[in-house]
Amino acid sequence: MRNQPKIIAHRGFFKSEPPTSENSLQSLKNAQQLPLFGSEFDIRLTKDHRLLVFHDEYFENWKISHSDLEFLKALKLSNNEGLPAFEDFLLQGKKTPKFKLVIELKPPVEEDLKKIMVEKCLNLITEKKMEDQVILISFSINICETIKKINPQIHVQYLKGDLNPKEVSDLGI
Repeated sequence: MRNQPKIIAHRGFFKSEPPTSENSLQSLKNAQQLPLFGSEFDIRLTKDHRLLVFHDEYFENWKISHSDLEFLKALKLSNNEGLPAFEDFLLQGKKTPKFKLVIELKPPVEEDLKKIMVEKCLNLITEKKMEDQVILISFSINICETIKKINPQIHVQYLKGDLNPKEVSDLGI
């Protein structure tokens, strides 16, 4: 049987009626209502080493990596939701077990923080028993390799394109 394309909502389904914010809990809920393979979203590490769902390095004038999670969660997206914690996304995702969560880990600038980010991410996924429901992706080969070292069974994809498929496959990614 031929492989069928899998449709994934990018940052959730936010171009909806009524419109919502990308990477919001509502955009994830909207995507879960559709016959999709899953939804992609982005996570970043905050100053207090917690995980926040957000694509950009800054929200308005606030740098994510220089702000605490509770402060950032109090800020409002365009749909009036607070910025969501990664754990909130996992809890919502768990409500539809066949729906894949494609999690892009946005690399912190500091090399030592990458391992902290990966450990926090994998700990939450394991705690929620969602290893089979997630696909982890990153533009950082270091992050992808760290994921595989900690949990060789988890599905990881490298996004950058500077390595050929055999090189990536040889890394177990």
